[in-house]
Amino acid sequence: MIGRWAGIALVVMAAWVQPAYAGKASMLMQAVVAGDVEQVREIVRSGADLEVRDPQGRTALLLATRGDHVGVAELLIEAGADVNAKDSIEDTPYLYAGAEGRDDILKLILASGRANLKDTNRYGGTALIPAAHHGHLSTVTLLIEAGVDVNHINRLGWTALMEAVILGDGSENYRYIVDALIWAGARNLPDNEGKTPLEHARERGYGEIAVIIGTARDWRFVDEVPSAAETIRIGEILESAKDKDWNAFTALNDRPFNNAQAAKELFEKLDGLSHVQTSNWKTDLDVVVVNDGHRILRLRLPSLKPDEPYAILMVMNVGEAETPVFDLMVFMLEPQF
Repeated sequence: MIGRWAGIALVVMAAWVQPAYAGKASMLMQAVVAGDVEQVREIVRSGADLEVRDPQGRTALLLATRGDHVGVAELLIEAGADVNAKDSIEDTPYLYAGAEGRDDILKLILASGRANLKDTNRYGGTALIPAAHHGHLSTVTLLIEAGVDVNHINRLGWTALMEAVILGDGSENYRYIVDALIWAGARNLPDNEGKTPLEHARERGYGEIAVIIGTARDWRFVDEVPSAAETIRIGEILESAKDKDWNAFTALNDRPFNNAQAAKELFEKLDGLSHVQTSNWKTDLDVVVVNDGHRILRLRLPSLKPDEPYAILMVMNVGEAETPVFDLMVFMLEPQF
């Protein structure tokens, strides 16, 4: 019985390695599939063709990417392998790494500077769209940072944001993906039937995702480090929130609350503030710029109400003086500026 299966395996291997793959080419492809870094290194040094294709049109680098053979992929990329070479179904090493969350290989491809960030798969989508669909948060972050268009629309009429909503499961991981896309500038663009990601999220009962999309405005990240005065002031604001000290919280406000009682009631009901870290600007809060140039700190706070999963604390810098002037605002769901 073992001999029979061994014979079948040999037939399959013979079918995979076509006659065209004679000598070095055949050896390279087999070594790549096996993930044998040292053998691949030796074959590459001997002058093997890096762009030879298997019957499905896949190059050695694409096979290494599919197998998640990071060492092999690194060697091939350094040797100049084409990171944009398409196979018969329009996959490339770059597109596949992005779609399937092969982050270590994706980092190598992006670092090479050779990836075509505008390239699309057989559905007309960039690498970011299937990365969002498949729930690869770290991959989504890598592709956003690389500059992939967050509002690209594929042939189905879907953006990365749309796929994260309608093909995701509404879990925390997908909430983080939606958040990353929104803060990178993803817009609430409708599908071919005219329905937006926000409408799809509400229809599916993804309340927290609906909050994230619904509170989006024309914002962008502030790249520079906050000033010393801003850091101290915002730190005091967050500390007062963490300590649930309403008097201290309101004392830091340079303007009277126009909804003080409602804000106070919400503030006192908030829970889960122990994780707030004033020293880490990327963990629990975002500093952004709205379209009128004002700086905003946004902090999403857990709420005790299941139907209103998040409260939004906004701290707006409304002054241009050396000592910033802040306006504190607390909202449930969609804030209105």
